[in-house]
Amino acid sequence: MIYLDNAATSPVHPEILSSYQELLANSFANSESIYDLGFKVKRQLEKARQIIAGFFNVKSNDLLFTSGASEANSMAIKGYAFGNRSKGNHLITSKIEHSSVLNAFEQLEDLFGFEVTYLDVSKEGLIDLKQLKDSLRNDTILVSIMSVNNEIGTIQDLATISQVIRQHSKAVFHVDCVQALGKVDLDFSLFDMASFSAHKIHGLKGSGILYRKSHLVIEPLIHGGSQEYGLRGGTSNALVHILFAKTIRIALENKERHAQRIKELKQYMVKELSQMKNFVIHTPVNSSDYIVSFSSQSVPSEIMLNGLVAKGIYVSARSTCHSRDDSYSYVLEAIGASELEKKTVIRLSLSYLTTKEDIDKVLETIRELVNYVRS
Repeated sequence: MIYLDNAATSPVHPEILSSYQELLANSFANSESIYDLGFKVKRQLEKARQIIAGFFNVKSNDLLFTSGASEANSMAIKGYAFGNRSKGNHLITSKIEHSSVLNAFEQLEDLFGFEVTYLDVSKEGLIDLKQLKDSLRNDTILVSIMSVNNEIGTIQDLATISQVIRQHSKAVFHVDCVQALGKVDLDFSLFDMASFSAHKIHGLKGSGILYRKSHLVIEPLIHGGSQEYGLRGGTSNALVHILFAKTIRIALENKERHAQRIKELKQYMVKELSQMKNFVIHTPVNSSDYIVSFSSQSVPSEIMLNGLVAKGIYVSARSTCHSRDDSYSYVLEAIGASELEKKTVIRLSLSYLTTKEDIDKVLETIRELVNYVRS
């Protein structure tokens, strides 16, 4: 099996799996229970929070555990909008954000009367900085821009975006960092809130983090008990959150150990794909080394996917959150891709497990499929 859909989810690291099995057996108590078993889990949970805070160089009470990045995005966007409406009614995002971000803004716009500006992007997927500056107003309370695009891998210039926001408004800056953690460097001084997911970096599904500066007021979206500083009610999925700390440690270690090799694999793959007739590479030069998006313009995405699966190769055509509907990628639409390019797009997403042999096999299979369809 060759797995190149790591932007959708990633195989659980053996160390995480082993630790999870141990925790399931010995740390099953509710972390809010007021006896020794519960206290033990609570201590483990708070220790994990402190360790993660150390990795991020932030305060531990800046971190809120969630069920995943989609919830963290909703919590940041809707929670902040609801909690700060007295300060303004205007919000800004881009046209190529993850669906959990765009859908949150659309709900705020359609059901709650907020005004939202959706920024254009260049053919490389970069936001229009002049449009951002011109869109900022006295009543702008929130800007949300992702760090790394999940479909084409574009890396936004967070430093410049942050500077523009802070120089021309009082808006809070939220960043979706799901595809950035463990892959690109992050400077937490640049933003006020950020979202993360464990299962994208070889951790467990069901654990996410919302980083938000603790002085920021957000309205809870899930009401219940006093968990997560009273901002997210409900019994904590403590064991997967506890292991998020180890997951981040391993991801950061792998980033340093494998960065150059992954970079070379991506460059090799892009070079080989670019030399194939009528192929278009959507991934820009300034992009994550872990994502390559291309269109063959001759083999529809579904046929390419099925042909690759038949050879034991697993990739995707777009964001997995939209993989089962009939619409084309709004990301490709925003960067100006043609209808044919949208119909034939494939996304390959790498991990530290990816080898040169894997890439060679994938390239060979793509060539075979293209030749078969053309013949």
